[in-house]
Parts: sequence; C-alpha cells; structure tokens
Amino acid sequence: MTKTELVQETATESGLTQPQVNAVLDALQDIIFRELADDSKQKIPLFGIGFISTALRSARIGRNPRTGMPINIKERTAIVFRPTERLKLEVNK
Repeated sequence: MTKTELVQETATESGLTQPQVNAVLDALQDIIFRELADDSKQKIPLFGIGFISTALRSARIGRNPRTGMPINIKERTAIVFRPTERLKLEVNK
C-alpha cells in the first residue's frame, strides 16, 4: 500500500478530505520522528496497532560474513516496534 492509497482509503472511511488526512499523517510522522530523536526512551502508542520505541544496542564484535574476519560494531540506537496482541491475532488468522 502506498501513502496515496492509505490517504484515499482513510479519507473514504473517516469522512475527511484527502488533504486533511494527508496533513494528519504528516503531523503524526513529524511527532514520531521528533519523539524518537528526543532520546527520552518513551513508548509512542499507535492505538490498536502497537508501540514504537528506541533501544540501545551496545557495541560488540561481529564477523564479516564474506571474509570471516572480526569487525567492531559501534553502539547504536535501534527503533523497536511492538505489536498489540490484537494485531498479532489478526495477522495470524
């Protein structure tokens, strides 16, 4: 599904116009980006779908799959999505 298709379908189901839905989706994206970049370690709820949060991945030594040589993997912040039980059940019907 593309963003255009999502906007069209949401507009049809909600009774809002496509520009209104597009503005809401853009605002939601901006809020999620800002909150995750804020590094506050809080969960952002997507009601009925799941939670988006960040997790710190510590530095470690890995292996280059091509050569087998050890490489240093830097510490990083990963984005984590945790689906709700309802979403899991719907997907696994």
